[in-house]
Parts: sequence; C-alpha cells; structure tokens
Amino acid sequence: MRPLSYILERIFSDPKLKAHFIEGAISGVWNRAVGERIARVATPISFDNGTLYVRVRSATWRNELHLMQQQIIDHVNEQLGRNEVERIVFR
Repeated sequence: MRPLSYILERIFSDPKLKAHFIEGAISGVWNRAVGERIARVATPISFDNGTLYVRVRSATWRNELHLMQQQIIDHVNEQLGRNEVERIVFR
C-alpha cells in the first residue's frame, strides 16, 4: 500500500488529475466561499490551467459577479488552502 503523500504527489504532478482533483475541491468549498445567495445563481462547472468556469443563471448576475471576480477568487483560494484559481470565466 502506498502512503497518502505518494498518491497526492502523483495527483499534483499530472495536470489532468490535478484539474479533476481541484474541480472536486472547488465544488466542496463553493458555497462557503461565495455564500448562499451567490451559490444559488452560480455553479462551478470546470477548472483548467488556473481558470475556473462558472455557469451563471442570468446576464445580470454574470455582470455582477464579473465585478466581484477578484473577491471570489480570493475566497475560493482561501477555502482551498491553496492559490489554484487565477481567473474566473462566467458563462
């Protein structure tokens, strides 16, 4: 049996595995990071190379969240305990 540190090292050295791991982690912290109100209208859908893609319920909310992008990035990274999210694309 391999130690957990070995498994985590393998995950973070493979870009595809790392992206899937981070996607799952973001989904787990999203509600705490953005709050209930935003979580009701915006859902993370994928993560690729530092960019988080988020589906937003309406154009009005998309514009509002775009203005809050850096704050959301900071909160998500804080909840992750790592600086993984560099940019958010709202769709």
